[in-house]
Amino acid sequence: MKRRGGVAKQLALGLTPWVAAIACGTPSASPDTLTPPLIPAPHQVAARFVELLLHEGLLYDVFASTRRVFFGVALGITAAVPVGFLLGWYRPARTVADPMINFFRALPPIALIPLVIVYFGVDEIAKLGDTWSYAAFFSGVIVMYEGVSQITPLYIRVAQTPRRQRA
Repeated sequence: MKRRGGVAKQLALGLTPWVAAIACGTPSASPDTLTPPLIPAPHQVAARFVELLLHEGLLYDVFASTRRVFFGVALGITAAVPVGFLLGWYRPARTVADPMINFFRALPPIALIPLVIVYFGVDEIAKLGDTWSYAAFFSGVIVMYEGVSQITPLYIRVAQTPRRQRA
């Protein structure tokens, strides 16, 4: 059983670096320190956040981005699972696709963004395609491919063994 002060202690320890960062940032943002201040003061950041939240549609923008992410990841995983399974299960498919898989495994995911922009532009489809490829499809295919291809053959033979009927 946890002690009562455990949650408060964890919260205090979690907030300590943030409070320290704000405390260190406040003097450096004062007009006396830098002319003009390069770093906005924490109260200016908070005021701008409230302004964006109440008057400039920040919640709508967050909702639109979240919707894109969920939709892109759902589409990517839906496509990645069967492709990864196919590549992991059938050796001829793996032989054909292995060079491309190794290419995408070595490619940093952030490098896919310019490719998607070239193919799809900068519209909503590009944002969805970027999320689809970057966040879900390529990594999902590689994970499925690796998982299925590394199944021990003994397990496959055991699964294919017919069950005996009890008398």
